[in-house]
Amino acid sequence: MKRALLLAAFLVACAPTLPAAYVSARDAAESAYARGQFVQAAEYWLRAADSAAGARDRSDARYRAATSYERALQLTGNAAERDFLHRRLVEVRTAQ
Repeated sequence: MKRALLLAAFLVACAPTLPAAYVSARDAAESAYARGQFVQAAEYWLRAADSAAGARDRSDARYRAATSYERALQLTGNAAERDFLHRRLVEVRTAQ
């Protein structure tokens, strides 16, 4: 039992901590995406990328932003909005 507690304490102590701003933006992005608000989700993902502590989280957030823009682009029929979304998607992809 004592070993199990020591192992649990060690694992908790070694767990990575994410910046609060990253976690907040990530959670907002996931929520917006689930509601079908893909442009808003993409913007939250970009905020998460800006506040990420590590390269892996930053890259993942930018990937998810691009995916969200692509999804929004698939669903819009408005030409002006399509142009805007396409420009944003290209910006996100080239920033990686």
